Amino acid sequence: MKASNHLPSLALLRLQDAQAASSTGAGWKRDADGILIMSAEQVMPGYVQKMVDLIRSGFLRFSMRSLNDSVNEYSFKFVIPAFRGAYDGYVSTYDRPPTYEQIKPFLEVLKLPPFKCFYDPLTQSWKTRKPRGIAWEADFVAAAQHYEAHHSRAARERTEAENRAWAQEQDRLRRLREQAEREAREREAEQARLRREEAARQAEAAAAQRQADEARGNALVLAGIDQDAMLPAEDPEWSQADLDWYRATFGVDLRQARDQALSQMIMTTYAKTLNEKLSRMHAPTEKRRYSLKHWQMARVGETIIGTLDALSERIVQAYENADPPLDPVQDATRVQFVASTELEIIAGITVTLRVSTTPSAAEKAIAANKTDQYAAITWTMLFAHGSNERAVANKALVEADYKEPKLGAQVQIRNGNTLNIALDALWDAMDVTEQGQIVTRNGVRAPPPLDRLGAARRLPPPRPRAQNNNDEDGDDDDHEEEQQPPQMAMIAMELSDDGF
Repeated sequence: MKASNHLPSLALLRLQDAQAASSTGAGWKRDADGILIMSAEQVMPGYVQKMVDLIRSGFLRFSMRSLNDSVNEYSFKFVIPAFRGAYDGYVSTYDRPPTYEQIKPFLEVLKLPPFKCFYDPLTQSWKTRKPRGIAWEADFVAAAQHYEAHHSRAARERTEAENRAWAQEQDRLRRLREQAEREAREREAEQARLRREEAARQAEAAAAQRQADEARGNALVLAGIDQDAMLPAEDPEWSQADLDWYRATFGVDLRQARDQALSQMIMTTYAKTLNEKLSRMHAPTEKRRYSLKHWQMARVGETIIGTLDALSERIVQAYENADPPLDPVQDATRVQFVASTELEIIAGITVTLRVSTTPSAAEKAIAANKTDQYAAITWTMLFAHGSNERAVANKALVEADYKEPKLGAQVQIRNGNTLNIALDALWDAMDVTEQGQIVTRNGVRAPPPLDRLGAARRLPPPRPRAQNNNDEDGDDDDHEEEQQPPQMAMIAMELSDDGF
């Protein structure tokens, strides 16, 4: 059904107008046929502005064409969803489309003055011919231009084209940004790779330089050490340039580095000697370990350990040379030998070193299934009775939590811990001159020749030991036996193997 079929006919409108006029009274104008004439303003006050709004939004399409120099043809066409054949969708998207009931009054307005339109079914529009420049023409033309610029097909296509162009431009800019970001990331990755390679190259060069510096530095340090005598070289081949380079490279004086390296070498040798020679003899076991603090006393310790080792050899030889030969471990439970000597360890300081087998040490070695020839041998070191050295050693040992001896006695020095404590105490008690003599070895006495050490002597059967024997009692025995003739001291001296 055509949209025009919904519109009221002109005859019907005229009939309605006549009925309305007869009911309202006189005052209405009539035409030649006596029909009442009603104006558009009477039907819809402000109709021009309302029609302008419809034209601007596209629900009423306005156009005009010139018929001659003085007359124009004006065309009005409603485009709403109710008129399906006329509705094209090119309307304002900001306004709600009017319904047919809302458009119906405009149809009546177009039939009345000042329009007096007739309906053209071919174009589905209302047309009228009026003199050019009629009053409402300018408003309608401006509204139509607004529609063409904002809501018409051309405007829609232009907007869509602009949107497409904008989207394409945004897409192009996005691609450019992505390309720029990708290139920036690639540049950063390449720069990072170059930085890593440069850092690796610099690290490699620095490592090579460090190795070269360390090699040169070690060579200079070793050049300042007499490795055979384990002493500073008397005339190291160091130039002033070498001294300056070493300080600039390592931040310390070359002489200090030489002394530190020498101390490490001496302490390494001392620790090896202590472990290989002294530890194979029986000694009380302690959980703690006391290392030598003053490397300068390591030479003194090596002299003591070397002498103890030579005395222990005498003990082993005594068992092997017995008739019949004896085992230094298995037979030590019933037969004991002892060997001792006096040793000047430092100028003016003499100690008595005593080595012997004891039944208790033999029993412990047998129970532990030890087969080493030295497993039943014990040793001890005594300072002279009443000497300042004995007092210094006792004080240090007591401060290290060993039991305090009775008056005049000495805490037994019979393992690596007590030996190291006593040596450190002697160093701390020396003045600068005495310490200097130790460093240069001028104050350190060499161990006695082996041929000067007497043979081990066999001890009589062990005497009964007191049940409450302790370190102090053993020390008192050592001191008291020192007053006996040497021969009797060699026979009677026997150390207790009790703990500290």
